[in-house]
Amino acid sequence: KLNQELTDALESKNKIFSIISHDLRAPFNSLIGLMEIFINDDVQYSQKDMKSILREIYESSKLTFNLLENLLNWSRSQNGTITCHPSFCNLSQILNEVQIILQLNFHKKEIELEIDCNKDINAFFDREMIISVLQNLLSNAIKFSNRKSKVVINVNPTKNHMLQICIIDSGLGIDKNQLENIFKIKGIKKNFGTEGEEGSGLGLLLCKDFIDLNNGVMECTSKLGHGTCFTIYLPLNENLCNN
Repeated sequence: KLNQELTDALESKNKIFSIISHDLRAPFNSLIGLMEIFINDDVQYSQKDMKSILREIYESSKLTFNLLENLLNWSRSQNGTITCHPSFCNLSQILNEVQIILQLNFHKKEIELEIDCNKDINAFFDREMIISVLQNLLSNAIKFSNRKSKVVINVNPTKNHMLQICIIDSGLGIDKNQLENIFKIKGIKKNFGTEGEEGSGLGLLLCKDFIDLNNGVMECTSKLGHGTCFTIYLPLNENLCNN
């Protein structure tokens, strides 16, 4: 058992190093290459060409920042330096905030976001952690959804005093083998969205850790080619928390 644990730990370390070395190097190479165009090239670019290059720099910078943020937060959750501070929060307000943050992403792919959530519903969780979880899951939904499709969020209390949050898309879906290990390091797989968007898969590990820290449950159901549903359960009150 100890040998297996050591083997798993080594595999996890190698997987993370692989993500850092590959997924960080690629966007930095892109950034450096694009900036060299401005520094070393005497060609006068049109406003349209300049805007295109700046857009590539922006997209590459955003990708790198998101990856770094997920890496740092996940590493903090693993070594215990990140703490959970739950309180009663209004989920409708938080969903509106996340929608504003991702508004441009939805607009770019012409994806409709439908939110079904009672405005007065509250639950007991760490506000910043759940914002990060929702932002990651909705970003994934956008990435793997087809243009002009719909993403749906359903929020309902359950009989066992938990709050159920379902994020549903009708995009690419996940194959059965990957689905079995989707919340494990060995299940991390570099996937591309419907329009070539890149992702490391590390965001889902972070989401799972944050939900666990909030005494919640996270599940995923999916069918290849027919979309994915991520379901989160959070405590409705403090008495349901373990710590």
